Amino acid sequence: MPTTIRAGFGVNFQSKNEISGLSTVSVRTFGALSNKLAGFDEDGNPYDGIQALYKTWKPHRYFNGVEYRELSVKEQFQSHLGIELSFLEILQIRVGRYYEDENNGDRNYISRGFGLHYKFISVDYTRIYDKSELLNFDMDFYQLSVTIPW
Repeated sequence: MPTTIRAGFGVNFQSKNEISGLSTVSVRTFGALSNKLAGFDEDGNPYDGIQALYKTWKPHRYFNGVEYRELSVKEQFQSHLGIELSFLEILQIRVGRYYEDENNGDRNYISRGFGLHYKFISVDYTRIYDKSELLNFDMDFYQLSVTIPW
């Protein structure tokens, strides 16, 4: 079964200024690269989990539904970047980007959204804009969550 491995970084900058015990402003950033750990041996058999960890870090062929293509290691990676601004730990505004090489899915999204968090209730909204010519769609995502502290 294909598995994705992701490695990245995150940085949080938080203001020392507070109002009613809440940080006035914070900025969070995130970046990551991911790669699917999947591949086949010379006989067409899929790698098992342990083999995939070390044998998928090389160019490989795949069938895209029409023809076989060769993917370089660089073309196999997907990148993820994002930034979020938070005001008084209540309102968050965020933007992000997801990118795949045109030879490996050609997905290219930009997302924007906001969140409201007060005590135990959170509401999040995200809109995803597809920037590739392949899929050409826009989507809205909504999330409502309630936290019950113990």
